[in-house]
Amino acid sequence: MNIICKSSIEITDDEWMEITDSFNANFPKGLNWQNFKKYFLNSYLGYAFHSLVLNNEGKIVGHTAFIPKKYRWNGVEILMAQSGSTFIDKEYRTDLLLYRRLYDALKKFVAEKGVQFILIVPNKAAYTYTERILKCKNIFALDYYIIPSTGIYSRWGLIVTGK
Repeated sequence: MNIICKSSIEITDDEWMEITDSFNANFPKGLNWQNFKKYFLNSYLGYAFHSLVLNNEGKIVGHTAFIPKKYRWNGVEILMAQSGSTFIDKEYRTDLLLYRRLYDALKKFVAEKGVQFILIVPNKAAYTYTERILKCKNIFALDYYIIPSTGIYSRWGLIVTGK
């Protein structure tokens, strides 16, 4: 298996179709690839960052994206990213560290682009994995899951748990 990182504008239409088909297979939402692509292009920078898992045949079997956002921290404007649209095809989930490798590759990629922290919003199924395997730390409770992962430049990640 191979993990590659690209910006949204580097992903081909064929790859967008494949990503969208796999996403819909994992989360039956009926998305079409053109709207899925537009979602990522409609960001602060005009694109997002993506990490793709390719199986030995070159098929996309996993994906996560970090969508860049402008954030003001202590009066200073910084670049952060919100994680989303993460999936690993069911038959590849036996590799328990695959998402960790997908996440780490993209975290390194965006650090080189100036992203200073990542906000992860896991679903209920992914929360425990995000806390234990990605080593994020709970900071407060909301009525939904949200995880700001500051692991790029700091020594710890943060998790906000659901009530």
